[in-house]
Amino acid sequence: MSKSCDIPRNFVEKCLADEALADDIDDYVGLWHDSESDPGVSLADFLGFSDLEYRLWAEKPHALPLILNARWHGVPLGSIHAAEVEGCPAWFPIPLGSL
Repeated sequence: MSKSCDIPRNFVEKCLADEALADDIDDYVGLWHDSESDPGVSLADFLGFSDLEYRLWAEKPHALPLILNARWHGVPLGSIHAAEVEGCPAWFPIPLGSL
């Protein structure tokens, strides 16, 4: 009999496991602000974002469902057409220094 892992999951992992909704992200940001566990953990790490995912979300919060969808399907953000993200000019990938 296998035991379930007691390691807490981050926001992205919980979304992908249908344990959280994209709309819950503000609650997770609040938890990070209130957390006393490890002050060295960045918000991006706490939420479970890669650097590019975090920068895209910080600049264009409405892109969160696309970020989660790309992660779910194992598709790089670079394959998402910019028209899918309102206000995002041209195609992805977003140049690393542009956000």
